[in-house]
Amino acid sequence: MKKNNNENVDDSNIISGGDKPKPSFNIIDIAILGVIAIVLVIGIRFLDRNPGSVTTPTTTVQALAEITWTDLNLLERITPGDEIYLTVDNVDKAVVVDVALKPTIYTGFDQETQTYKETQGIGDSYTGYITIQAQAREDDANFYVGTTSLKVGAPIFIKGKGYSARAFILEMDVVEGGAK
Repeated sequence: MKKNNNENVDDSNIISGGDKPKPSFNIIDIAILGVIAIVLVIGIRFLDRNPGSVTTPTTTVQALAEITWTDLNLLERITPGDEIYLTVDNVDKAVVVDVALKPTIYTGFDQETQTYKETQGIGDSYTGYITIQAQAREDDANFYVGTTSLKVGAPIFIKGKGYSARAFILEMDVVEGGAK
């Protein structure tokens, strides 16, 4: 509050614009508050649903993935029980259930006999058959682990501590919670 040196007059009202009444609520303000309250109630009820009703149910899926033409040193690092990532960015997870290793077999055409022959691969190359298990969402065409689509023929990454390889899904089975 500023006082004038010449007079004992309070000039704070002059600065603030004079004597104006404080604003009060009117019908429009009450209507706006009512709409906000209704939106909050509807939002809280929608967001407070049980988890099963908002998210898609998951099923346990097992997939057999094949890693071909790979060094034995890489395949021996993959062991049952390993938690792996199915993508390069380490987001979508699965668990290794089983690992089977076999020498890579190459099918080639023999010019002399004019037939196809199966021969062992070049050098020490092996094929790994890795069975993985994951919780997946199911839609009409695919199973999804996070954003990774799981379906027969699709490529995935098998990435764990100390190894990373690209694999292709050969078989899939629903273990529980969905249609086979």
